[in-house]
Parts: sequence; C-alpha cells; structure tokens
Amino acid sequence: MSRMRELIGRIRNLPTLPVVIAKLTRLLADPETSVKRVTRLLAEDQALTAKLLKLANSAYYGFAGQVASVSQAVVMLGFGGVRDVALSASVIDLFGSGGEGDELSELFPVDRFWEHSIGVGVACRALARSLRWPDPEEAFVAGLLHDIGKLIMLQHTPGDLLRVLRLCHDEGLTFVDAEARCDVSHAALGRLLVEQWKLPERISEPVGFHHQVRPKRATARVTAAVQFADAFARGRGVGRSGDDFIPRVQPEVAEMPGIDDLDMDVYIERFDEEMRKASVFLELAGGLQGEGEPG
Repeated sequence: MSRMRELIGRIRNLPTLPVVIAKLTRLLADPETSVKRVTRLLAEDQALTAKLLKLANSAYYGFAGQVASVSQAVVMLGFGGVRDVALSASVIDLFGSGGEGDELSELFPVDRFWEHSIGVGVACRALARSLRWPDPEEAFVAGLLHDIGKLIMLQHTPGDLLRVLRLCHDEGLTFVDAEARCDVSHAALGRLLVEQWKLPERISEPVGFHHQVRPKRATARVTAAVQFADAFARGRGVGRSGDDFIPRVQPEVAEMPGIDDLDMDVYIERFDEEMRKASVFLELAGGLQGEGEPG
C-alpha cells in the first residue's frame, strides 16, 4: 500500500469529466428535475449532444432512427439512461485511442482494451436485463469502467504498466498477479478516479472490487455482475485487457441468485446479438468495425 500511496501521489491531475457531465449528475439527483432542464443543460455541449443522439438512435437502444432531438432522447431513454449514455460517450472520448508503434502499444493496444471494456459493459447489461434488474444501463457503465485504472497507468505511469505487461508476457502471469509483484493496482486507481468524478458507490465499488467481490456489501450484486461479465467476455474472446487469461469467478459470485441458474445458451445468444448492436460504441472508441461475431 505504501507503493500505491506513492503512485497516487505522483498522479497530480487525474482526468476530469466534461463540466456538463458533472452538472448533469447533480441535476439528476434533484427529484424536481424536469425534461426541459436536462435538455437545456445538454444543449451546452454540442459535441456531447451529437454523440448522445448517435447512441440513442443506434440499434443497441432499440430506437434506431426515431430520436430527432435531445428532448426526445431524454424522454425515450429516461433520466438514468441519458446520464449513462452521456457518461459512456464522455469517458471513451476522454481517454482516446492511445499511441502506436512502441512496445507499450504492442503489449497494450488501446483499441482492443476498449473492445474488451465495451464487451464487459454489454455482458453486464445483458445479465441485468436477463435477471430483470431495475437499472441495466448503470450495470453497463460499471462494466465499461471496470478496468479504467489501466488507462490511468497508461497515461500517468506508463513505466509501471510496461513492467506489469512484461511480466504477463515473459512469465505468463495474470495481470493481477503481475501487479502484485509491482505493488500497483489498476482496480484501486480506477476506484479513485470514479470517486473523484463523484459517481455513486454502485459504480465505484464494482470498479474497485471486481477482482475480489465482498458479498456483504450493498453493491455486491453489481460487483459480482462485473466479475462474471469480465470472465465471460474474455471467454468469448472479446478484446484484450493486458493478458490472455480467463479470470476465475469466485464461488460466492457463481452462487448468487440469478447467476447460479442462468440459462447460458439464452444468455450467450443475447450477448452476441447485443455485442453486434454495440458497434456504435466501438466506433466511438476508435473506429473499430465491431461487425463480426464475438470470439
């Protein structure tokens, strides 16, 4: 932990979300918020508005070609849906697609990272919908952000990330085991970032604890979904996030209500279909086509 404290101390300026996203989060916390107020706020950021309309009109949300204005997007997606779509678009845009041609980019191609992260988000959302959870879009965001700490390392401490990746490549270690050797933690860094963004614990804790679910925490269900989705997406061969291992799912996760008796044939079919529809997110992340079958 002393190494982690030193690492965090070296990261002076963590990436910040666009001002409009912070305002949106506060606005949606107000029970008196109206569609008009949300629409007016989103109109302050034309680039974000364009991305929001593109995503809302995608096949992924089921409104292809039906959303002509921001106010329609707010009504059709709902407040929570608009927040999560806008947040997802902003985070993908914030970190960009990374560099090319050096050892670090070869060991950690950012386009493959985003493909994996989007795949985990899709798998989380598909699980939440299969189990009829009330907020599948929030589950998508938790999955999308689960490995965001790796991008913090890429931007701020690339030497640490390179050491971890070399251990994965040269000694066949998992990313987490290699991190333990180097006294760093992408999960802890990711949680720090999400907390700084003032997102709820329902997102920050799944990011921070997706490798070690704490069953008694109020956020355990979503955290378990992220762990399950991470292993599932890796098993389907969707993207890459630093190593080629399929992480082991904790027994407590496999035994959680709903997950323990999930019809995997139906779930795989739903995931593959939703992953095809999620090509719009892949395009935002750097022009990936996302048209083929996962795996």
